[in-house]
Amino acid sequence: LLIKHVLYKQSGKRAKDITIEKNAYGKPYFPDYPSIQFNISHSGDFVVCAVHDQQVGIDVEEVRVFDLCMAKQLFTEFEYWEILAAENKSLVCFDIWTMKESYVKALGKGLAIPLDSFRVKKIKMDQAVIIDMDRNEEIKGFMLKQFTIAKDYKLAVCAHSASEYNFCKYPDQISFHHLCNDVM
Repeated sequence: LLIKHVLYKQSGKRAKDITIEKNAYGKPYFPDYPSIQFNISHSGDFVVCAVHDQQVGIDVEEVRVFDLCMAKQLFTEFEYWEILAAENKSLVCFDIWTMKESYVKALGKGLAIPLDSFRVKKIKMDQAVIIDMDRNEEIKGFMLKQFTIAKDYKLAVCAHSASEYNFCKYPDQISFHHLCNDVM
């Protein structure tokens, strides 16, 4: 419903007129509207969607206990040490996880890309850069931004060829009831 709501807002088309397909890795897209790129995620009480005219990925996670052994296996050494140094290790784990997942989802390959093949490094409280670990250089062209939506949730969006202007200051919210009425 959320995806169809997004397309309705962007194009004025109703749900019955919309075709959604998936790429080889399972990322959904609108074959009839290639200039409308989107991605979705859900966790706990939230379902979120990001829309852009280029590659875009989004991830939301409810913060819970994160297994540090898994963090050591999944993340880079830099990120693992950042987690170990943190007072709230689970919060930092999900901070890193949502940024990484939003990037691999933007690429359209999801977790087929090893999470330790790149590093996310914060440059502002709500913004990070992506560093290729093999070349040890920043991956240009992507903007990685974080949002606060609720206590104990992390949300990150990664968009290709984006600037601060492309990101809203506060994410739009829509009720399930309104969503159902809007797209039917």
